[in-house]
Amino acid sequence: MNLRKLLAMLAVFTLFVTVMTACGDDDTTASDDGATDSTDGSGGDCTPPTGTEILIGQVSAQTGGPAGGTLTLARDTLDAWVQHTNCNGGVAGHPVKVSQRDTRTDPAAGGTAVQELLDEGVVAMVGSADTTTMGQWQALVTEAGVPLIGGTVYNAADITLPGMYGVMTTVTQILYFEIFALKNAGATKVASLLCNNADVCLQARAGVLAAGEALGVEIVYDDVADNTPGTDYTAQCLAMKNSGADAVLPFVDNAGLATNCAQQGFEPIYGGSEVSIGLDDVAATPAFQGLSAPMSAFPYFQEFPTTAAYFDAIKTYHPEHAEGGDLYGQAHMASSHVWVAGETFKKAVENAAVAEDAVVTAEDVHRGLAMFNGETLSGLIPPRTYADYLADPTVPNPQNDCVFLYRINDGKYETTPAGELRYYCRSDIEAGNEAGIPVG
Repeated sequence: MNLRKLLAMLAVFTLFVTVMTACGDDDTTASDDGATDSTDGSGGDCTPPTGTEILIGQVSAQTGGPAGGTLTLARDTLDAWVQHTNCNGGVAGHPVKVSQRDTRTDPAAGGTAVQELLDEGVVAMVGSADTTTMGQWQALVTEAGVPLIGGTVYNAADITLPGMYGVMTTVTQILYFEIFALKNAGATKVASLLCNNADVCLQARAGVLAAGEALGVEIVYDDVADNTPGTDYTAQCLAMKNSGADAVLPFVDNAGLATNCAQQGFEPIYGGSEVSIGLDDVAATPAFQGLSAPMSAFPYFQEFPTTAAYFDAIKTYHPEHAEGGDLYGQAHMASSHVWVAGETFKKAVENAAVAEDAVVTAEDVHRGLAMFNGETLSGLIPPRTYADYLADPTVPNPQNDCVFLYRINDGKYETTPAGELRYYCRSDIEAGNEAGIPVG
């Protein structure tokens, strides 16, 4: 199957994650023009490093989303990374400062915000997060010769756009892993129920069938339905139950579907994309028990030795997003994506070995990223390799075909296997290794 067709099929994944993660919060310091104060982490008891300062940029969809309210998770995570990094030696002895903008979930506003940051002289865009507008301004960054490093990227730019350095699983691999996660949980017969009001949903049906065939999982039910909240899915639940399905991959009103099916005595394993259902919704929907799905970066909900710095930084600098905080129930994968982007930038500068009294440039960052060859960031990510942009700026980066898995157990998220941090790569699975690779 060619890339164009696969991207069309997987666009439904983007829509689903965009809607499911658009939970509003009230905590923001964004100004009326969408800018936030740059952060350098020099407050409190911290003494930043004394090398020349590095300026990076970030844009994120803080306002204008379908659910209303203000989203600050991506912004706050990068702020926490900056402060934590500067309090722990900086980036190769350099203090780092971030200038941030709100795209307002609007392509024009996003383009303006990105241009403002480029005009400020940022040496990299790090951890940007806006699934709605990113496709409109990504090339603006790379055409300026500035590295665009990760964040939440639900399009194929990380394998089609030179100078874009993805840090999460390439979107073209996610649908495959949705079926794999169900297989890993013990499912052998899957029912697929996608939305009926968008071409991308209809096109994704072929992708589900292809993934099932590749993984030896029978797709016993394949249909579409209304995804409007409050829709009655009784008929679909009975049909899926009668098909013999032991798992369901849904992209409708998933909470409503799970509740309706439970009422009909049908309690399959549910699949999904990312950790896209908020913790508040998980706790409120007992039928999601056992849901199994892939995630494209480390779990923000479960601490491991390799992710301890992330948890420490969030607890220290933005406790509202930590467990027990006011906004924790709205947390999602953007936090992990942003943190990994920050660590990727840091490792690139370290690779480039820029002296503390020298000025770090975009070229230095590109050079350091080209040195990634099976890089794991000390176990934070599956092995990652990037192309040499400076040697040939027309070559995009290779795909990242690895994921982590998670499930819902007792109203909470946990990694799969329980208590372990393990990644699974498509190349390994196709070679016969479905057990995954333990981290650490």
